[in-house]
Amino acid sequence: MGTDKTDKLEITEDMGFEEQSWINIHNRKVEFLEKMGCFSPYTPNMELGESYDEKYTTLENKVWVMLELPVELVKKSIQVSKEVNEEMVEYTGDEWDENPFEVLCEELEKTDLIHDRSELISEKIDSYKRSEYVSPK
Repeated sequence: MGTDKTDKLEITEDMGFEEQSWINIHNRKVEFLEKMGCFSPYTPNMELGESYDEKYTTLENKVWVMLELPVELVKKSIQVSKEVNEEMVEYTGDEWDENPFEVLCEELEKTDLIHDRSELISEKIDSYKRSEYVSPK
């Protein structure tokens, strides 16, 4: 359809029921994400803006952003949460509420981005220098 994922789509008379249904679902998702503030001008560049404390953060001082994640990362998060839940049911006999999103958030806190930014900067610069697309001045 050649439009941005964040654009609402128009339903025309020549569309079949299936296509109209798909567009209705898409438009509802866009409306919901707009309501959550996921399409703020601050999201793409991770700018906090002047009033981020009031409008763009939760009580825990976190910023809401919408991200595209690699499929493998999501698959692994799903698998980890599933295996943890199964193990805990086997171990305790009770249902466990580990979910893939929690796994992603908890693992994010263990990355170099939070703990050692200087190391991450060095790694990224070295990676770019080794890239065939970048040539020194």
